[in-house]
Parts: sequence; structure tokens; C-alpha cells
Amino acid sequence: MKAAMDTSKDEGREEGIEIGKEQGIKQGIEIGIPEGEIIKARKIAKGMKMKGYSIDEIAELTNLSIEEIKML
Repeated sequence: MKAAMDTSKDEGREEGIEIGKEQGIKQGIEIGIPEGEIIKARKIAKGMKMKGYSIDEIAELTNLSIEEIKML
């Protein structure tokens, strides 16, 4: 009987680990994608600024704030 309980615990632990991994991956994606989009927008804005685009144009096209663009 004890062996069956140990097996059940092991299976439960493994299932818990798998669920935890899936949740971690999902959370990482949910956080990482928006952060990556912001980084990309900043790079684009910086390039546009160097090419002489107005801050208003950059803000409109990148959805970054005017204050953030001025700091680039």
C-alpha cells in the first residue's frame, strides 16, 4: 500500500512541476513580448530622431511619449 502512495505522490509532484513550467512559460511570454515591443519602438524612434523626423511624428508612429522620445 505504501508503494502505491509513493507512486501517487511522485506522479502528483511531476504533474505539479509540469503545470508550474507551463505557467512560468506563459507568464514569461506575457511579460517578454510587451517589453520587447517597447525596446523595438525605442530603437526605431532613436533612428527616426537621427534622421530628422519631428518628435510629434515619431510619437505618432511609435506610440511612445514625447518625453520618452526627447530622452533618446
